[in-house]
Amino acid sequence: MEDRIRQTEDTLANVKRKIAESLVRHYITMKEEKAPMPEELLQEEQSYERLLRALLDIKNDIVKQIRPLEEQIVRAHIEHLRQTFEREKKRLEECLVAIDQKLLDCRQPLEEYGRIRFGLQTFNDKISRLGESPLPVPDSLPTEDLAALIQQRLDQLKAEGKI
Repeated sequence: MEDRIRQTEDTLANVKRKIAESLVRHYITMKEEKAPMPEELLQEEQSYERLLRALLDIKNDIVKQIRPLEEQIVRAHIEHLRQTFEREKKRLEECLVAIDQKLLDCRQPLEEYGRIRFGLQTFNDKISRLGESPLPVPDSLPTEDLAALIQQRLDQLKAEGKI
């Protein structure tokens, strides 16, 4: 469509150039004040102007018909992106819930550690009462605060190069 409009504009420019050349020749050769315009050139110019106008009208109609489709495509794309965003946001929230659950699950081993250590101390007391030297018992945890314990363990794992 654009090529056709460009061709019509070029042809119209050529017709106008021919009219101008014709008038210039006529003024050069004649002494009259008013030069007559060749009728066929005027008709050709009008014909091309009508064609150009029709092509531009067709182009504008096509643009008017395409614009709603383009808007619909953009709206559909936006909706798809929003849905994808919400789905990924939900996955992110699920990750945090899983992390929170893993952290809360650390409580059970913390409590079990305390029970087992207490049991080892009880065994050591019995060993001492029977006249033997007590066996080394692993250190107690520096705190029973879950957050502080998790932070201490993370620091130790970092120091060991494990994370």
